[in-house]
Parts: sequence; C-alpha cells; structure tokens
Amino acid sequence: MAMKREAVIVSAVRTAIARQGGALATLPAHVYGAEVIKEAMRRADIGPELVDDVIIGHRLCTSSNVVDAILRTKRHRREEQAGKEKAMAMLDFVGLTDMADRLVDNLSQEQKKRVAFALALATDPELVLLDEPAAGVNLDETEGLGELIVKMVQGGLIVCLIEHKMSMIMKIADRIMVHNYGEKIAEGTPKEVQNNEAVIQAYLGGSAVA
Repeated sequence: MAMKREAVIVSAVRTAIARQGGALATLPAHVYGAEVIKEAMRRADIGPELVDDVIIGHRLCTSSNVVDAILRTKRHRREEQAGKEKAMAMLDFVGLTDMADRLVDNLSQEQKKRVAFALALATDPELVLLDEPAAGVNLDETEGLGELIVKMVQGGLIVCLIEHKMSMIMKIADRIMVHNYGEKIAEGTPKEVQNNEAVIQAYLGGSAVA
C-alpha cells in the first residue's frame, strides 16, 4: 500500500528555543474537571461566557484551591478579579473584546482559534506551540491569524508551529524546517527553503503552492 504523502512544515518563529528545564506533563486533574462542568452546562443549554473560558488559562497559574473557592477567601476573590482583568486583556489582544459575553459555541471557526490563543496567552507563557492554527479557515482569515502570530512574537513570545499552508509560513516565519515522509529535507530562512531544490520538487512545484 502506498504511503499517504503529507507535508509537514515546522516553522520556528524564533531560530532558537531556550529550554529552561522541566518537562511537558499531562494537564492536572482540575482542568479535566473544568471540561466536564462545561459539557454539563452545554447540555443544559447554558454555558460560560467567552471571558470565563479565557479565565481558565489564568487559573492554571494561581495559588487558590478548592477551599478558597468554597469559602470565597480574600485570596480567591483577589485572584478571580485579576483573572477577569487578564482575560479581558487577552481578548483585546486577539481582537475579541466585543464578544466577551458570547458563548464559544456561537463563534466562527476563526474566532474560536483566537479564543484558544487568548486562553494560552493568559498563562503568561514564554513559548507557544501551535498545531495547524490556520486549518479550516479561508484565505482572509489565514492572513489575520498570521498577523496575530507575528504580533505575539513582537510581544516577546517564542512561537513554534506546524502548518501546511506554505504561503502563510513563507510570510511570517523567521526559520523553517521542512519534512517529507517523516524525513527532514531542508531547514533555513524562508528564502533559503523556497529556493531549495528538494522542497521545490516535493511541495512548491507548479500549482502545489498552498
């Protein structure tokens, strides 16, 4: 059986990724709990507003616990207020301030992606990993998401993404790694990759440009 060919473009918007130690781990149990609550609310035809979804990202960085939440302690109230302010700031950053009181289910695919960006940014990361952020959106929306990613980098973030839309990658990336059938065939600046014969043969020839 012939192997299905799939282009995998890894774009590091920063040439080097500084590793400060530690390891990627599974999400803590309370995150899954939050998802269960959201699902129950969805089935009841109610749900958290957009700003509440983004606050979840901030809560991953707080010190309040279940007891604080039950007793509504001063620490909990302070962190909740900070979370709301952080969430609104992140929604403003991604261009969704006017939709803060909407439900995520009522947003377009492109807007949902922006919400995901806002949630990630609410955790105050130094590195953001994105897997096909432009999948399922049209050309204009792809350009808008690309501009948002550039804005994130200009704000001091390191962004590493996997994307199949070559035109987007060539426009926003500082450095690109190209894989074909799981094997790296090129790495360099967009111009270097664009002129690489192996890349041209595999992905950029004729009408194959995304």
